Amino acid sequence: MAAGAEMVRFENVTECFVNNNASNKLHHEQTLSFQESFRNDIVSLYDVIDDLGNPFLETKSLGQEQFEKYTKERLVDRTTSVFDKINRNKLPLIQTPPPAMKTSTADHKLITLKENCSLFSRLYIGCQSRDGNLDNFFRHENHAFPPSLSQNGTIRLETKADLLSKYLERLSPPTDVQPVVSSVILDGFPRH
Repeated sequence: MAAGAEMVRFENVTECFVNNNASNKLHHEQTLSFQESFRNDIVSLYDVIDDLGNPFLETKSLGQEQFEKYTKERLVDRTTSVFDKINRNKLPLIQTPPPAMKTSTADHKLITLKENCSLFSRLYIGCQSRDGNLDNFFRHENHAFPPSLSQNGTIRLETKADLLSKYLERLSPPTDVQPVVSSVILDGFPRH
């Protein structure tokens, strides 16, 4: 079953290279499918602007208000110095992606597990179809980030003191256990 799915995926990926005949000399943006998808994108943009409002008009009105306030306070009324600081607008840019939602450690582990399962199944099928050595296949790490250096995709930031205290705990004996002794030395003289 999975090999069939891999073949369909491979066929879809290579289809554009196989169908590249000499009679089709159009630019990729001149194809009918590209133009239809572009038109659909524009229509959906208009729908969103109609539903939620035009964000560019709101930005323009905010700028106009700030300009009028600046000229009134600094140039007309002279209540504020021209050299005083102007507060920065923290408006989201078009290129700025929305802030990612924080996922818990358990959710992140589940997502990573699913991704690893998908990756290993595809690589395992590829290894079987090419008569690969499975022992050699499982000898290497297949992570996007090394788990020994990172936690949930972010690098571990520990200090040397943190590492030292962890290793010294393992080396030092527990302090609550008293050793078994046969004699006690007081003032340099042994007592039994």
